[in-house]
Amino acid sequence: MTNIAQEILQTYLVAGTQDTGRENFLPILDQALHAGITCFQFRDKGPNSLPTDAMRSDYAKKAQALCRTYHVPFIIDDRLELALDLQADGLHVGQSDQPWPKIEVAKQHGLITGLSCHTAQEILSSHQQPALDYIGVGPIFPTNSKEDAKTPLGLAQLKTFTQLSQLPVVAIGGISLKNCQQVAETGVAGAAVISAITQAKNIPQAIQLLNQPWQSSEGNNHES
Repeated sequence: MTNIAQEILQTYLVAGTQDTGRENFLPILDQALHAGITCFQFRDKGPNSLPTDAMRSDYAKKAQALCRTYHVPFIIDDRLELALDLQADGLHVGQSDQPWPKIEVAKQHGLITGLSCHTAQEILSSHQQPALDYIGVGPIFPTNSKEDAKTPLGLAQLKTFTQLSQLPVVAIGGISLKNCQQVAETGVAGAAVISAITQAKNIPQAIQLLNQPWQSSEGNNHES
């Protein structure tokens, strides 16, 4: 079983320069950290992302420094060498990223490890991997943030997968201020978002609304 503190997964921002533009990336991250995100994943990938490893490393270092200022875990998507080089807090990989060798090496270096899952079989396979800390399940709803996004699973399937998983589940894909309450009610440990924060007109207000379902459930737990 995992040793991860599930609270860090509650409001999980995933972003890179392709989501914000280069100039706005660090200011948006700073605002999001100040407003109360619990985790940040640096995912610079796809069209309009940074063209060189050197630039990616530079932006990642600056993002990591901001995360440290706010004591928020800094996780890197897919790039194991970059995660080890920067001594990041964690590594998140997808099914097509040769996940298990990367996860095992990351765990040997004390990193938090996450894996994206889309099927029941992938979740069951994750139970065989003691180095894994949490899984990301999605997309839950249609999303424009990833060009290669798979078919949306929906809330009922998310609930089924969350009950099946022995690890904390983070839901991702199309999660917005309008549906985050319903997502929280499936029993997931948290929601990962991209555009709900990076495209928000009022980032502090957006994060307050994204945090609300988790805070209200914590309040209920304290009362019982």
